[in-house]
Amino acid sequence: MIQLADIRKTFQTGQGIVQALENINLSIGEGVFLTVMGASGSGKSTLLSLIGMLCSPTEGLMTVKGRDTGRMSDCQKTLWRREKIGFVFQFPSLVNTLNVRENVVLPKLFSGKITQADWDRADFLLDGVGLGEKLHNRSYELSGGEQRRVALARALINDPEMLLADEPTGALDEDTAIRIMQILRDINRQGKTVVMVTHDGKLAEWGNRLIRLKNGRIEYDSG
Repeated sequence: MIQLADIRKTFQTGQGIVQALENINLSIGEGVFLTVMGASGSGKSTLLSLIGMLCSPTEGLMTVKGRDTGRMSDCQKTLWRREKIGFVFQFPSLVNTLNVRENVVLPKLFSGKITQADWDRADFLLDGVGLGEKLHNRSYELSGGEQRRVALARALINDPEMLLADEPTGALDEDTAIRIMQILRDINRQGKTVVMVTHDGKLAEWGNRLIRLKNGRIEYDSG
């Protein structure tokens, strides 16, 4: 599904050039649950951003389903992200003025309009993450774990082929973290590709493939 060949990523900062990733060669097949581990600053989030086409490599070739992302326009990348990828970040970033149901269908506004089918899918997804009885609650009325589950449902509203999750269980208690991981595993078992960044070795075991980054390089790949 995604191929990264000889990828290098650098950033220009006030202190000079920072090398975030170096010599990354990685193939991510459809339906895999890949967990990415590494110390702070090892390049985990940068790698996830590259996979999600939120940034571009400085050097190297990245392809998605055979398409060279370097030859894709910004508009094509935006369309790909909207239709093919769901993003879940450590902070759910819900809109406080909207209720749970409205937060989930929010990405549909980028398609121009929200249909009844979209509302029905939002209800279905919220029921799937155990929030079917809180459709009309505001985000500030939810616990941290519940807000994460709303964010998961929102990431799935466009039925993406791939879900990218950056520390989705950060700062959650163990029971709530396990609930989130169960949902991610269920999503993967439905045939969707999941790529998750985590610092927790126990949570990484929920995936079926693990890579570890060190100083911007792949130190270990379980294959």
